Amino acid sequence: MLAFPVQAEADLAKVGVGVTKEAQSIFDALSKTLPCVWQGRTILVMDVVTVPPPYTPSSCAAKAGETGALERIKRVLTAERQRLGLAV
Repeated sequence: MLAFPVQAEADLAKVGVGVTKEAQSIFDALSKTLPCVWQGRTILVMDVVTVPPPYTPSSCAAKAGETGALERIKRVLTAERQRLGLAV
């Protein structure tokens, strides 16, 4: 019986607080293929790349030495923004 509350908490953690519908759509799309969490209004992807507002590839930043992850996430973000009909 404990699995349900734990899953419910995990689902709630995927909902951004104080973010736009666009931001939530981007988070949802990224989290389908990459591990993502919200840190305030910033999306943290794979624990190494941050995607702050306005959630564009140029706003992404990575921890030192994580250029490969950064480039991968920028490509995924670009594709998702195009799929959602948002400007890149």
